Amino acid sequence: QVKRVHWLRARAQRQRWHEELTLVAYEMQWTVRYWTRESSKWRSALDIPSASAGAKAYAHRKYLFWYKMALVADKAFRQSCLNYASPLS
Repeated sequence: QVKRVHWLRARAQRQRWHEELTLVAYEMQWTVRYWTRESSKWRSALDIPSASAGAKAYAHRKYLFWYKMALVADKAFRQSCLNYASPLS
């Protein structure tokens, strides 16, 4: 009886870890997609003709920030997780 309870608890823990691995892989993709979307928003702000030079410089800086964040994260996730499916490729 004790062994059966121990086995059931171990099985439940194993199932939780498998679920966590699945969630982490999706969260990696969501992170890169979010940062890519943010970079796209700031990139489109560069195309506004009525924007001042200062506003365009700020938008360019924000665009580069989000774009680099997405690239660095994507590279790190590809190196650390074999199941990671890059949204950038």
